[in-house]
Amino acid sequence: MRRQILLFLNYLRRNPGSGFIILFMILLIICAFLVMWKNEKAAEILANWAYVLLVIGVIIKFVELKMNK
Repeated sequence: MRRQILLFLNYLRRNPGSGFIILFMILLIICAFLVMWKNEKAAEILANWAYVLLVIGVIIKFVELKMNK
């Protein structure tokens, strides 16, 4: 288990935009549960933050792509 955590952290270190995209997916899943529990207002706020993280992650990935070409 410890080895997998270290491999994951190493992956995030090499791909900084991926962390934001992974957090986006986690927050979106949490939003689905909030909607199921009839907490739409909290889900809406969390979804807005999730999409901000997605935009940041995509921008970082785009910059990485342009720098590697």
